[in-house]
Amino acid sequence: MEWKIFDIEGDEEGFFQWVLLTLAGAFEYKESPCPGYTRTVREDLLPSLRFLKAPTDRRPLWGPLRLYASLGRSRSLALLCGEALEGPVDFLRKQQESSFTLRDARAEPAESNWGLIGVTFPGWVILFSEDVEEACRDRFNDGFSVAYLPAGSVSLSLLDPELPAEEALQLLFVMLLQSLPLRESAAGNGPSDES
Repeated sequence: MEWKIFDIEGDEEGFFQWVLLTLAGAFEYKESPCPGYTRTVREDLLPSLRFLKAPTDRRPLWGPLRLYASLGRSRSLALLCGEALEGPVDFLRKQQESSFTLRDARAEPAESNWGLIGVTFPGWVILFSEDVEEACRDRFNDGFSVAYLPAGSVSLSLLDPELPAEEALQLLFVMLLQSLPLRESAAGNGPSDES
């Protein structure tokens, strides 16, 4: 598990949003090889064969990353953690906007209490909201979705930055399952939630 801590100057909420959404849009596009045999085609015939172009695969550049905010400190810090951070951090540095920059902080994770802001991986952002009672999602035009999980479904303190990625994903999966609505029978005598 790797982690990186950044100083936040200015708009804290905007910084977290920028990090999560930028990392969610990170895909590597590769053309899949077309089945069949190679054939040379005259230049004047190529426009009519555009439909034969190789399909493009969208592959994520990295796995899930968790973003945390420091709690109870005089200065605002952000902690990003995941299995491998070199690629995501380099990607963020290349995408920097004038209003948001990554400034490395001289701090250790154990020096602060951390609150989980969200989880991101290419195509998805997962946020924890006090405003939703069951899992829901929004889809954005940029090709990614935002999932909202109820903040109270599982104690977010369990998703500590030191928690290995595999265990964190298992906890997220449990949170998602616990926030699903109960299936109701057609007669209205659906099962009750006694767990």
